[in-house]
Amino acid sequence: MRACADSRYVLFVNSELVGRGPIRSEPLHLFYDTYSIAPLLRPGRNVVAAWCRYYGRPNVFWKPGAAAGWFLFETASELEIESGDSWRAMPAPYGKYTPGFWQQGQPNKEILDGAGIPVGWTEAGFDDSQWDEAEVLQWGLLDSPVLLMSQRPIPQLEEKTIRPSLDGEAKLEPNELATFDFGRITRAHPRLKVSADASVVIDLACGEDLRSDGTPEIRPREWTLRYTSGGDEEDVESFEAIGFRYLSVRSSGLAKVSVEARESHYPRPEGPFFQCDDEVLNQIWQAGVRTLDLCSTDVFIDCPGREQRAWLGDAFLTSLISLVANPDTRLVKHTLRLHGEGQRADGLLPAAAACDFSLRPSSLPDHSMLWIRGLRCAWDYTGDADLIDELLPRAIRILRFFEEFRGGDDLLEDVPGWVFIDWAQTERGSNIAALDAFYVLALEDFAYMASTRGQHRWASWAKGLARRSKRAFGRYWDLKRGVYLDTAGGRRVSQQTNSLAIVAGCVPPNRNERILSYILDGERLKITKTPGDSFDWSERLAFQWHDPQDFDDEHDVVAAQPFFCHFLHGALNKAGRRDELVPMLKRWEPQLSSGNGCFEEYWKAPPGGGSRCHVWSATPVYDAIAYLLGVRPAKPGFAEVEIDPYFGPLNHLSGRVPTPHGFIEIDVHRDGERKVTVPDGIKVRA
Repeated sequence: MRACADSRYVLFVNSELVGRGPIRSEPLHLFYDTYSIAPLLRPGRNVVAAWCRYYGRPNVFWKPGAAAGWFLFETASELEIESGDSWRAMPAPYGKYTPGFWQQGQPNKEILDGAGIPVGWTEAGFDDSQWDEAEVLQWGLLDSPVLLMSQRPIPQLEEKTIRPSLDGEAKLEPNELATFDFGRITRAHPRLKVSADASVVIDLACGEDLRSDGTPEIRPREWTLRYTSGGDEEDVESFEAIGFRYLSVRSSGLAKVSVEARESHYPRPEGPFFQCDDEVLNQIWQAGVRTLDLCSTDVFIDCPGREQRAWLGDAFLTSLISLVANPDTRLVKHTLRLHGEGQRADGLLPAAAACDFSLRPSSLPDHSMLWIRGLRCAWDYTGDADLIDELLPRAIRILRFFEEFRGGDDLLEDVPGWVFIDWAQTERGSNIAALDAFYVLALEDFAYMASTRGQHRWASWAKGLARRSKRAFGRYWDLKRGVYLDTAGGRRVSQQTNSLAIVAGCVPPNRNERILSYILDGERLKITKTPGDSFDWSERLAFQWHDPQDFDDEHDVVAAQPFFCHFLHGALNKAGRRDELVPMLKRWEPQLSSGNGCFEEYWKAPPGGGSRCHVWSATPVYDAIAYLLGVRPAKPGFAEVEIDPYFGPLNHLSGRVPTPHGFIEIDVHRDGERKVTVPDGIKVRA
């Protein structure tokens, strides 16, 4: 059977939850879900039921199309079940937004009237004769949303029931509140079993931190649920999955509540791992993988707590992390396609896919370049030629956009949009060095893909443009200090610009040592402001354009935040400075002490100031595999592999790395004991 809806549905067969959908999509490229419901059917009467929600306005994971508020269900079997006038329907009892208990006047996100939810409505014996007949929608050839539908290319999310660390039950007096700790951050549907008199109001709130009064800090997501009891023993579950660790329940009257949640994320088969004789590094790797899980849904999202948008820049690094930690590469490919389908008329990709932000005029131009790099990484790790052939034309349009802004000196000039780079106060100007370095990477990644796919004319075109940009990059060089400046004519120096310049090959090799000595000097490094340093939205996003406080442009260096450490670590590897990598990776150790089990958006932020689970900070997962275990594809699809373990202060390294041919397994010791297993079909580069 197949199912789809505008905007979201939860499907039941004989009271069993079958699935949720559809996955986010561009309106012209909707996906339907397929289910095998035969195991849930029984002789006699059966019921298929759906809880549907139409959002109306674009939000963080839904972008509206022309048609609105429909549900489609059909089978291609002898059962002949289909959506039509044989279905019965009633409005779900959602209330209008009203001020919530925790939000000081801000509206609740979900409001449900329990009295309006019929008891047993998903069960076969339920009498729906008083419900309205479903309206059958008639679409013409030009306005039907189903004409371009395709089957969901990824599996249903994996769900499991989780419970608080201690007792999940509470008896509440009027206006009493109980808080539950789930032990670590999760992405889940909070669930309550409620026993209370009719009209008792239950307020539920979730957060990643605790306030001083013991209640969850609901910033920055500010999600809450208000439920009005219908007077029965009732099960309440949030429609949306929320990122949280702490959950509080408050009742307006006497109530007994039992708390649990249904955790939900993309399946990750067992197999890949990294281990060494430093237990801290092992814990860091595991926390990074947990962060990946919580940000892998129907697409790669930035974070489960604050928003769950599919940001373009986050998707690049998340894909790379997933490629070394999850043998299932379908989500990587789907994410690349989803971002590509939103391509704008000017060639850039939206800042975030299939959501409210994809309707906004501004974009993040550097992240369109990162999409090309992500495509190259997918080519290296999967060898999926069909994916590359399909998406390379979109990469051409991106590169052509930037050529419109190549100045007379061959540097990019006055590129419009939000040039993001990193959550740090790097210097901005008409020319931005990091943007030119990103462009060189994008051009060379494209040239490599085009060349390996036999598109030599396009490869030559991109190589020529990259050579011009590399020659021009010298304008950013500060001869006296031996580093590259953030802007032409500026004076600020950053780890971001200089590490990216090394990775992109914009630096003559004889300069690498001098540059790294300067930007790794602890006496110079300064962590500058991020949005986590303010709760005033009118100023926090503008920090990138402000001059940093207590910062000497002639001496200090802007430090990379966790996201950009991916490029810093890449520069160390390329420059032959892998001795720095283990202490670099151990900078994530303080985040283990929180007990959240995952990595945060910034190096530091007060409660509510940033997301406590942010996958762009999980670069240690990739770096441990690629630079310490030393396993990297040398030809697309691991036709050849480079295996070059690096011990540094370690004595033992082991791991298992997924490839299209099976797992590469490594177990090596400093004293010489070495075991490497490589599947058939992979050649080890000498």
